[in-house]
Amino acid sequence: SAPAIGYRLHLRFELTMAEQLEAPSFQMQVISMSTLLCMRRMTAFGQLMRLEWLHEPTADEVVHFVSHEWLGYSHPDPTGFQLRRLQSVFNKLIEERASELFSEK
Repeated sequence: SAPAIGYRLHLRFELTMAEQLEAPSFQMQVISMSTLLCMRRMTAFGQLMRLEWLHEPTADEVVHFVSHEWLGYSHPDPTGFQLRRLQSVFNKLIEERASELFSEK
């Protein structure tokens, strides 16, 4: 099946093992690769939920975790630079051109 981009929210406390087993956790939510590659703007988690673009991954889905720096105070990627770069990287991987992502230096 198609890869997905994952978002996971996890609570971690200094608890006993019994308390940790009862501690709340949140299911991972992912966005499909095809959706990510069509996006024109980085979209906040809440907006992705409202648009119903997120789903829980199935056991056979490949999930890629992405972490990125916020480049603006009110938006994580105000110019779309990071999203375009991420899309470029995944497109190269899909096209089996991963070697172009690395330099010989």
